[in-house]
This record gives sequence, C-alpha cells and structure tokens, in this order.
Amino acid sequence: MSKAEPTAWKRALLGLHGLAAVLPLLCMATIVVRAAGVGFAADRELYPRIENEAENLAPFMLATWQRPQGRVVLVLGLGDAAPTATSQSIGLLQAFAEAGVQLRLLSDYQGIDSLLPASVQRVNSLDEGLPGAHALMLFGEGKRFRELDFTACAQAMEGQLMFDLTARADGVAVDAAGLQLLSFGAPLGPPWLDPELRAYAEHLREKIPAEDGVLLVINERPATLSGRARWFLHLNHMVFPRRLYLENSFGASGTSVQFRQWVLDQRARGGFSGRGQQRWEPSPRDYSQVTRVGPVRTLNPAERAAIEAHDIQWVTFFTMNADFRLQDWETMTAEEALAGPK
Repeated sequence: MSKAEPTAWKRALLGLHGLAAVLPLLCMATIVVRAAGVGFAADRELYPRIENEAENLAPFMLATWQRPQGRVVLVLGLGDAAPTATSQSIGLLQAFAEAGVQLRLLSDYQGIDSLLPASVQRVNSLDEGLPGAHALMLFGEGKRFRELDFTACAQAMEGQLMFDLTARADGVAVDAAGLQLLSFGAPLGPPWLDPELRAYAEHLREKIPAEDGVLLVINERPATLSGRARWFLHLNHMVFPRRLYLENSFGASGTSVQFRQWVLDQRARGGFSGRGQQRWEPSPRDYSQVTRVGPVRTLNPAERAAIEAHDIQWVTFFTMNADFRLQDWETMTAEEALAGPK
C-alpha cells in the first residue's frame, strides 16, 4: 500500500467530516425554504402545539365556577380524529359529568354512545343547544365549527364563557362578542406573535400619543409565576416611544429568579384589596367587550404619587396570566383612574 493512500479508517473519518459539513447547509436550506413558503413572515402555526391531558385540564376548567354543579355546557365536536376512550374530549366530558355539569353534545360522530357519560344529551343544532347554556366547549370536528358566529352564540346563551380546546378560535372576535375565552393547546411560539397581544398593542398605539406616559397597574395579586405572563415587556417594545412605568420594573424585567421574587413581593404587599380599595368596571370598556369581570381597581397612594412624579397621562390595568386575554386589560386616562368609579 502506498504511503500516500489513506487507510480505510481514515477514509471513513473523512466521510464523517464531509457529512458533518453538509448537514448544517441542509438544515439552513430547509429553514430558508420553509420561511420562503410563508413569505418570510413569522407564523406561530409552524410551532408545535401544547399537549394537555384531560386530568390536568379538568380541575382548572371547573374552577372557573364556584359551584359547577348544574351548569350547562354545549360541547361543539369531539375532535378531528374519531374519539376513543383515551381521547382528551372524552376524558373532559367524564370529568365535567362527574362534577354535576349538564352536557349537551353537537357532533356528527355516531356509534360512540358507549364512550360518553350517560348524562350527555345529544342535540341536532346550535339553535337547540345554545339556549340556557352557561358555556361553550369547542373541540372542533374537521371543518365544522371553524366559522362560528360568536356574536349570535353569545346572544343565545345564558352565560359568557368559552373553552377553546383547539386554540384556533379568533380571540379578538370571541372577545368582541362579549365571551370570556379560555384557550388551551396554543402553539409554542414566541409570545410576541400572540394575535390578541398584537391587536391590543395596535389599539394602544392608536389611542395614546407617542409622547405620553403610561402607568401599568396590576389589578389583583398575581396568580402565576410563569415568565410568559410578562406581557408588559412586549408591550413596552411594541408601543415605543410611549413611556411605560411599572413598580420595581428592574425585578419585573430581570432574570427568572428576579421575576419570581418580584411576583412574591407583589403578592405580599397591600394595595390590592386593602381599606378603601374597590374593584370596578368602566362603561363602556376601553377595548374588550367582556363585562362583569371588574378589570379596574382604585389606585393606592404610591400609584397616585407615581402619576404626578413621572408626568403620566394614562393608566393601564391588567391581570397577570400566562395567556394574553383582552378582557384582562383596560386603559383609561390618569384623570379617570384617579377619580375612581362614578
């Protein structure tokens, strides 16, 4: 064998090196092709969706009522795939039925009665299922229910709650109909692609002059430690050059450890429901059409002082949630916030 000729193991090693050099190029080409397919625009539908188990979702969903027993829920579809005993939809129906919720089901699936709780009532149309319903539960079923008239649904229902297990319902349209939306299974995309966040940021840009200051006020003790609940960070960028102020903003915008401590400090301090404090709801609301949620509270002395100290013209009240919901946000002039409920 010639000394210049590489041995077999050297040839294999060279081949591995060549493959290692080609793989990043293939990956980059795939990314470019996919980005070109959507016009190089950010699309959160390209991200995987959150998978939620029924046993984890059911307690949270049922907790939206102090007493779920006797509530009426209209279930729209059972999912795109034919349901089985282990399907999320079947698991949730079982949990709701066990809690005493009256379930009405609108679905084209047949021969599945053995999977359904015995108390489920099948209906043939929205007109039959909506009257008296306290909530909608949307699982979807192929193309059916993808173009719901949320306003018509809200007008025919008794309640104003909607559980969206598809995470595909138009949150802005649902809110405009006056329905409270709880969405599950949204894509794991970056928060700034959230359509409701983008809609509210656009609203603030139109409502508030560029040179004005805005005081951000949490309207109740934070219930979550999730970093995704820091929607004020994205709003700060999206509404620039408007000036946003938040108590101890260094901790709120810091590392996950700093943010956690900031939340704990917010929970510990007074000013949310202390003496003289009051929850109220302006009429009409600033943007959201959801009522009976009390999105605003009277300001405490520190917040009143901050308005004067920082030349603030507006106050935005918000509830901290991992999901951005329009009903959780309310903006008014500083004069209105200082004056309190009429």
